[in-house]
Amino acid sequence: MGQLDYHLYQLERKGEIYSVKDRHVLRFFSSTSDTMLERKIALHMRNNVSKEIILRTAVAGEKELTDLQEMVMQSLEGMMRDGILLYEVSGGKALVTLENRETVVRFLKKYSRSFIDSLAYSIFRMLDEL
Repeated sequence: MGQLDYHLYQLERKGEIYSVKDRHVLRFFSSTSDTMLERKIALHMRNNVSKEIILRTAVAGEKELTDLQEMVMQSLEGMMRDGILLYEVSGGKALVTLENRETVVRFLKKYSRSFIDSLAYSIFRMLDEL
């Protein structure tokens, strides 16, 4: 662990990686190619609730939310704060849209190998609901 901590510290000091505290876990990301928005998207994609909201909204363009549990609201608030989602209530319906859909779709394509299982799972769940 000491050697790993040392090397992570050196990489972060050189600007090759950066760390983000996510609740009780320190997560590391590459600094070389991602924009700040892509970094925030990657962080939110690690949360199953946030990931499902992002994927469904990316596919549909706009998503009506019918079940606003506390966990969903916490995810929405974090994604709105980070500039990923827009949330509005219109005509009694709660709607979310991606603030920058092109960036999110580009990110999903770029990291599709990482998220391919999650995407397939989400698509199958959406088909079950039809």
